[in-house]
Amino acid sequence: MNSVVVLPLVSKEYRLLANRLGILANEQSDALSDFILSESNSLIALSPVDKNRGGSIHCDFLAPGFQRYLSSVTRKSLIAKACGLKGEGAPSILDISAGLGKDALSLASLGAQVSMVEANPYVYLLLYSGIHTLKQSSLALSSNISLLACQDAKTVLSQSDRAYEVIYFDPMFPERKKSAKVKKEMQYFHQVVGEDHNQPDEIFTEAVKQARKRLVIKRPKGSDFYADQKPNYSLESKVIRYDIYLNFVE
Repeated sequence: MNSVVVLPLVSKEYRLLANRLGILANEQSDALSDFILSESNSLIALSPVDKNRGGSIHCDFLAPGFQRYLSSVTRKSLIAKACGLKGEGAPSILDISAGLGKDALSLASLGAQVSMVEANPYVYLLLYSGIHTLKQSSLALSSNISLLACQDAKTVLSQSDRAYEVIYFDPMFPERKKSAKVKKEMQYFHQVVGEDHNQPDEIFTEAVKQARKRLVIKRPKGSDFYADQKPNYSLESKVIRYDIYLNFVE
């Protein structure tokens, strides 16, 4: 894990959660420090010490820009089709690698009931603060989204006592190639998250077993199938591919 300077958090709720996650305040920066974790305007933010690496990352789901993005997502969007959102249906979805929550919030904005898990404690804290702030608003979207434990995908799938209609999975690695199209923030975010050391075949087996209707795996276009498992079908955009594994005839 990269070195993270953790500034004192204002919110008692965030401080208690950070302690449970093993994230302790440490204001001592040195030449080896990579990132700074701090709280501002009720949101947790992660920033690189070297400002040339980009700006801060936070989960501001109430920001006008993010709200405009959500308004552009429809049931004709590729992610909605991949997850089987049809008509007025509102499937239950478990996102087993939520990251910064963009995909989960997109699906929740369309009426799906989405539960999220995230393994990285720093990313989880960012996501928690974003969801907490969202829950304080009057947006109907807030009732469609929930953040579960800070656990890895394998643990969540093996211990879950609930059968979700859809399991959604975005394994970040193999890491997407760096290019001018990849924001600086996303480049260092990948560094913060680190590699997933779970065995793909174990994750795939558990995910297929838990998904009542379908498993959806998000991949970079042109990449290999996850765990070398060929899907029932795929949906593609210019850069993204959704591989869909069906468990039942829908």
